[in-house]
This record gives sequence, C-alpha cells and structure tokens, in this order.
Amino acid sequence: MIQSPIRRLIAVLILCWSSNSWSMVDPIRVLSLNSCYDPWLPTLLRPDDTVIPTTVHGNRLESIIRAQPDVVVHNNFISSVLLRALRRAATDYNFRLVAIQHPQTWLEWQAQRQPIGLALQREASVNRWFLTQQEQLVESGKKLPPTLIILMPNYFMWAADSWTADLLAQVGVELQTPIQAGQLGQVGLAEVIRLRGEHIVFEGFSTHYSRGQDWLHHRALVDWSADKTVYKIKGEVAGCPATQAIQYLEAMQSE
Repeated sequence: MIQSPIRRLIAVLILCWSSNSWSMVDPIRVLSLNSCYDPWLPTLLRPDDTVIPTTVHGNRLESIIRAQPDVVVHNNFISSVLLRALRRAATDYNFRLVAIQHPQTWLEWQAQRQPIGLALQREASVNRWFLTQQEQLVESGKKLPPTLIILMPNYFMWAADSWTADLLAQVGVELQTPIQAGQLGQVGLAEVIRLRGEHIVFEGFSTHYSRGQDWLHHRALVDWSADKTVYKIKGEVAGCPATQAIQYLEAMQSE
C-alpha cells in the first residue's frame, strides 16, 4: 500500500517528462525566404518537418501568412519593407523569424552553426550538417589546383579579401586577382591577361547572350585562355556560396 502512491507519482512524472520532451521535438513548418535555402533547409531538419520553399509563396506577405509557418528563415538581403511587415506579423500569427547572416569568411559561416541550430530547435542535425560540410571541404581541397583565376560577367573579379578567396585559402589554394580589397571589383582586360595562372574559372556566365558576357568572347581573352585549364561554375551554385560551398569547389576540381 505504501508503494502504490509512490509508483503512481513516478508514473505521472514520467508521463509529464515525456509530454514535455515530445513537445520540444514536434514537427515544425519552416518557410524559406531565399532560394538558396529551399534545398538546404530539408538537410537540417527532421523527415517529419515541412519546408515551404520560395516557389510556393513568392516572398509575398499574404502568401507567407497563409502558409502558417512556425519559423521563417531569411538572410540579410531581405527587403527591408518585407522584414518590417514580418516582424509585425510574427506576433499576431505566432511564428519565429530566423536571420542567417551572409558570411565574409569561412569562420563566420561556421560560427552560425550554434545559433541556427538553436533557432530551429534542431541542434543535433544542424551540427551534423556543418561537421559534414567541413569534412567535405577537406576532401575537396585535395583535388584542386594550387592557384585559380576567377572571371565573372561585366568584368568582375573577386578581391583578395572576399569570401571566395578565404574559402579557397581554407584548402590551400591561392586566388590570383589584381583586386586587393572590397570583396568584388571590376577590372580591365589588360589586368587580366597579365595574370600568369594556368587554371581559369568562368563563374556565372550564361549560355544566353548578354552584354555582360562580351569579354568572354574577346579575341585577347580567347587567345590568353587557349592554353589554360578552364572550369565553369553555374550561377545557381555561385549564387549560394555558403550553403553550396562544396559544390562550388567540386566544379573546379581537376579530372
């Protein structure tokens, strides 16, 4: 008789603990406000979670609210008008806003692992994804050439202080560029053909004609690149530099 109430108390405590634990890991609806996050968020979440991609709501406030998210994920390129509206709506419609900062260095990107995990309440799976990406980074670096020249439309090149330069430095690859600071800058054709690297990357060029791609077909550039190894990176990969960093490096791997 003495043990019966104690057993009942233990059973109630276990039930309460189980209920609270389950509520912490209930499936969540996560809405993406950036196309880079559409394929990435499912890799961070549980199979029973739901990701609402940009193609569903088109970053329109009414459609976002109608989707009934628990979490809305955006980066620092979000429209300030939309962000203010979402902050007002978050309280009324009971969802959380999660900001992911565009990193300037690999270390900054890695530092977001914990806050992203906490914000999504998926610390274990987020931590696992970041660790896997770090491991893949090391493996990718083994197949890259020692130096690279990266050219983009409209005469743009990455600077020595850019995210891309830092990403390549993580795997011991030197980015050859005449631009030393400012993340990104435009160059003249004469500056490019003075570079002596043997490996060139054409990043973000389209198969469709545009004036921004004219220099790709300039006689001087064609002659200069004729005896070099050329790699091509699609805009959809280059446009998601942090989440698709491994795919970015894999596009530049020697056969």
